[in-house]
Amino acid sequence: IEVDESYFGGKRKGQRGRGAAGKVPVFGLWSQKWLDHEYTEEHLDPSLLMWDNRRNVDCRFMPDDKRVMVEFKLHGYKSKQKSWWLIFEDSEADLCNKDPGYEIDLYVKAHIRDLTEVWVSRRRLNEAVRDGSLKLEGALRQVRNFSKCFSLSMLHQPPRRPIQWRRHGL
Repeated sequence: IEVDESYFGGKRKGQRGRGAAGKVPVFGLWSQKWLDHEYTEEHLDPSLLMWDNRRNVDCRFMPDDKRVMVEFKLHGYKSKQKSWWLIFEDSEADLCNKDPGYEIDLYVKAHIRDLTEVWVSRRRLNEAVRDGSLKLEGALRQVRNFSKCFSLSMLHQPPRRPIQWRRHGL
């Protein structure tokens, strides 16, 4: 297949690929729907998962006037890196793979498979919390804030509602 470069945003330097930006998520959604993918240990990467979380958290739901520390305690993979820290401060989030030494406001404890399944929208966060596969430990306010700011991956698609057809007087 031969594709004209202008289809992907033009030939000018810095412009290539811009036209494809809207198409990449479509391929991701297609693969989520049609590829039969089991989340086994060799497919799970805690570093990738946590950096994607950091990129996509919605800081609007964390207080601006104080630092909020969230420690993720993950298990179910071979790496020695079992804890990760998300720091919310000044309307931004930062990720650490070494303990930054601040008081923890919220603990998120889960098997990496469970957190990944929530992140890629195979499971709902509240469902994982309800069945105990994902634990949120901390003040109720921080648990609620986390549930709001834990934006799902860019491929998250909320469940579709059935189309309600209405007859318009045509």
